[in-house]
Amino acid sequence: MKHLLCITIVTLSLALFSHAGVIQEMIDAADAGAVVMVPAGTYVETIALKDGMTLVGEGAETTVIDGEGAACIVSAGKDSALVGFTIRNGQIGISNDGKAVGVFECRIEECAPFAIRLTDNGCGVIANNIIDGNGKSTGIGCYGSNPYIVNNYIMNHQVGLLAFQNFVPQVSQNYFISNSLAISVGGGSFVLLSENTFEGNKVNIRGQELGETDIIGAIEPPGLYPVRSGTFDQYRNLMTLVFDEKVAEHPLAIYDLTTPVGSFGVITLFPWASFSVAASAVDTVIADYEAYDWVTEKILFAELQKMQNGRPTVLVNNAELIEQEQDRYVLDNLYIHPASFFAGPDGTLVFKRETSFSRVELIIPQGYIPTSVNVPCDFEWLDGELIGKITDVGYTRIEMTLSPIGAGMADPYGVLD
Repeated sequence: MKHLLCITIVTLSLALFSHAGVIQEMIDAADAGAVVMVPAGTYVETIALKDGMTLVGEGAETTVIDGEGAACIVSAGKDSALVGFTIRNGQIGISNDGKAVGVFECRIEECAPFAIRLTDNGCGVIANNIIDGNGKSTGIGCYGSNPYIVNNYIMNHQVGLLAFQNFVPQVSQNYFISNSLAISVGGGSFVLLSENTFEGNKVNIRGQELGETDIIGAIEPPGLYPVRSGTFDQYRNLMTLVFDEKVAEHPLAIYDLTTPVGSFGVITLFPWASFSVAASAVDTVIADYEAYDWVTEKILFAELQKMQNGRPTVLVNNAELIEQEQDRYVLDNLYIHPASFFAGPDGTLVFKRETSFSRVELIIPQGYIPTSVNVPCDFEWLDGELIGKITDVGYTRIEMTLSPIGAGMADPYGVLD
């Protein structure tokens, strides 16, 4: 996320009336990482944010994006942020699409089934918003995602907050008002609750207990729109802190490139004992696999299947094991896919692979050093092995070139120092 410190601000002057497609045109014209300022108006469109972009309205009271019933109104880019809009009239108001996202000072309304949907190893910050439902909606749906949710009014939903699929969202200082079910927890998830206030919900929580500092009592109704309460820098700094903390809780994928070219090891480590890992390429052959508990060395139940999308997948299913611990449950695979790991004509080795894991490590074969990597990667020596480490939320395409070590050769990553 450090690359976001250097940003460009894009503005446009428009009168207050309805615009179709204008915001997306502004996004398309801006660079990734830009701050795009959107003037007051009602914009009838759907938008897709670029990576690192901060989209800023003049305030939720005057800057409206109307989806006109669209499947999704706002799709996030990696580490993108949305500040000061009303988002209304869609099936999904805001979707992180498995990425890290920030949503600040927005009003999300008339969106069902989800005002905000967070999925697929994503994370982010949802702060200082009014998330208003229609009695049939879910305010925030967290499916395999662990965001920081703070100081929001979440009201009038069928389910105010849904946490499912193992991850641990942090939920603090929110107001849950007049929901049929304020918080629903299941599928191995647990919600860290603190200082939330509940009023007028038919059921306050299901699947776990409220936190010791949560309150059931009267709540002063919010104003119709959230007020500006933070600067862009403050919100970005908060996103950086949450990113560093939350991604550290995500599963880890290790690519072992010490195997003969054409094959490579894929070792995944999860905090929980039931999960699945799918190959990113349909023509991958999973030649061998084994799942086990790192602590007890117990072998876990695992089976190889081919999913409907054609990708070979190993399902690890051990519902009886409920204890969770970071990087405890291991799946060790051997993949065969020559297009992903091959030797170049100049003696280099090339590794190309797509992954949805947020934490990735690469074991570099002895006698080689990295001479190009397309994504930020830190390298360190550990027990005589060179390890590359990548942290990135959302689908990541890795392209790495390894060159044989020779006298006087370039060492762009300083691994020979």
